[in-house]
Amino acid sequence: MTRTSPDRLSCLETLRRVVHEDASLARFGDGECRMAYSDKPLLFQRAAPALRERLERALFEPKPGVLPCFNHYYHDHLLIDWIARYERYPKPYAFKRSVREPGDVGVLWRPRDMLMYRRYWSRIRRDTRQRAFGDTSVFYLGCYVDEYAAGRMDEVLDLFRALFAGRRILFVGPEDPLGGASFRDELPRLQRLGLAAGEFLAIPREDAFDHYHAILAEIRRRDFDDLFLQAGPTATVMAYELAGEVRGRVLDVGSLNTQVRYLEPAAAELAA
Repeated sequence: MTRTSPDRLSCLETLRRVVHEDASLARFGDGECRMAYSDKPLLFQRAAPALRERLERALFEPKPGVLPCFNHYYHDHLLIDWIARYERYPKPYAFKRSVREPGDVGVLWRPRDMLMYRRYWSRIRRDTRQRAFGDTSVFYLGCYVDEYAAGRMDEVLDLFRALFAGRRILFVGPEDPLGGASFRDELPRLQRLGLAAGEFLAIPREDAFDHYHAILAEIRRRDFDDLFLQAGPTATVMAYELAGEVRGRVLDVGSLNTQVRYLEPAAAELAA
């Protein structure tokens, strides 16, 4: 029997699943795909057979309430559009183009990334039993170029804010993440955006999987509505395994911390 290729959701469709359907997310970027299909380490995570087995399970085996994610955005484009005002950090754009104002969208030349993701997707389509994959870039505002061009960034920003509004969230991540302030540092801003309560559990920035069971034990001792995980491949497998076991949504949020500064009223004014 021939397997049907999984549905591929856009960033906006993925975000709506989280906000409106309480989906948990297990995100696969280049590092997670690499560790699922090889024994090669990452700069911040040593390889381990148990980690690879867990990544394979999250990638291939459906679990109720969990939406796995793949980087369709980079898979589909040789030239990557990025809304310049929502950068995580300065990017080496090949050029800029004008969508709503002069030079507002940067364009990245990423042929290697496209080829890499296409190779991975070819293998995933063959191996997985998942019915749908969200987009790994869901938590990067810069990737919502279609919505920005259509004047619909207010909807996107409102959905981002809805991730936090009225929720009691346990944030699990390093105190010194790459690319921006930690969730601990962003708690005052998140509270201004409506976060009901936020607690931060610090974990090592490198080789987090070595501390997997200790992190799980700490999480299970806390009381929260949602669990936000920032720990590379460890977050991917932890989101998959804890979804349905703990209360609320379990989200592998990646670099969402770098986007929080864009969610206050000034960001809405820029998007108008």
